[in-house]
Amino acid sequence: MRKDEIIELYLNVAPYGGNLRGVEAASLAYFGKHAKDLSLGEAALIAGLPQSPSRYRPKRTVIKR
Repeated sequence: MRKDEIIELYLNVAPYGGNLRGVEAASLAYFGKHAKDLSLGEAALIAGLPQSPSRYRPKRTVIKR
């Protein structure tokens, strides 16, 4: 299996918070557009989400103390 195939498989099943799986699902849920239409900043945010989806997700409810 080639590296690009491995990356594609991973990006299609990576966790993006809640029950979201995959880049396309996260892109549609968080930004309302397809992954191919994301800006550089939006793509960077999506790329970092699998590290800690509950901490970095854009629509997270913030509780002030």
